[in-house]
Amino acid sequence: MDPQEQPQPQTPQEQPVAPVAPVTPVEPAAPPATAAPIVAPGTIPEGDINHKNILPVLITIAVLIAIASGIFWWMAKDSNLPEKQISSPSSPVVKETPVTPVSHTVLSLSETNKIVSALSNSDLDLFADFVSPARGVRISRDTSVNKTKDVILNQSQIKNAKANKTIWLWGYTDGKGDPIQDTIQNYLTVTVPNRDYINADEIRINEPRSVSPESTDNRYEHISSAYPDSDIVEYHFTDSETGDSNGFGWSSLYLILENVGDRYYLIGIVNGNWSI
Repeated sequence: MDPQEQPQPQTPQEQPVAPVAPVTPVEPAAPPATAAPIVAPGTIPEGDINHKNILPVLITIAVLIAIASGIFWWMAKDSNLPEKQISSPSSPVVKETPVTPVSHTVLSLSETNKIVSALSNSDLDLFADFVSPARGVRISRDTSVNKTKDVILNQSQIKNAKANKTIWLWGYTDGKGDPIQDTIQNYLTVTVPNRDYINADEIRINEPRSVSPESTDNRYEHISSAYPDSDIVEYHFTDSETGDSNGFGWSSLYLILENVGDRYYLIGIVNGNWSI
C-alpha cells in the first residue's frame, strides 16, 4: 500500500427496515356484568315486597314472640318454687328433720316431799343439800315476796343453824305489823312447816288454783312473777286444822325450784295464808 494513500472511512451500509405491521384498533372492553344481588333463602328481594309477602313474615314473628314468652313464663314460675323443691341430678333433695328440743329433768314430787319432810323432822343438814349452792334460798313470810328485804340463806348458814343463836328479822305480822324475829333453826323447823304439808289436801306443780270459775289465785301469780322460769310446787290445805270451812283457815307452803343440769335446787320458800 502506498503510504500516500490514506485509508478511507467506510460508509456503513444501510440495513433494510422491516415493514411495520398495521395496528389493529382495540375495541373498548365491555363493562363487567353487574352481579345479581345475593338473596338469602326465605327473604324477599327489595322491590318485591307486597302485602301478600308481608303476611307470612308477620305470622312467623308472632309465633316466635309467643314461644319466647312461654319460655320466659316457665322459667319465672320455676324460679319461684320453694328452695327445697329445686334439685339437680347430682344434688338429691334432702328432707329436713325436725329438731327435737332438749327437755330438762322432770320435777318429781318424791324429791319435793323430801324437802318438806326434812323441815318437818328438823333435819337441816338434809334440807341444806337441796338448797342452790349458787343462789341460796329466799325465805318469804307471805306471797308478796320482797326480793330486797326477805332473808336469803346459803347452805353453810343452814347447816350451822343449830349453833347459831343470832336473831333474824323475817318479816312482820299481818294487821298489827309486829316484827317476826327468831333464829334460823326455829324459823325453819317451826314457823315454816306450820302444818303437816306432806299430807296436804292438794299438791300442785306449776298450776294456780281456781278461786272461782272466772279467776285464779293471784297469790300464785305474785310468786311466778318473782321467780320467772322456775318451777313452783304448792302444798295446800283448804281449811284450818280445826276443820273450819269459812274460807279463812286455808294455808299453803310453796317451794320454788330451779333446774340445773340433771337436778333441781331449791331457791325459794313462801308461806301463804289468809290475810287482812
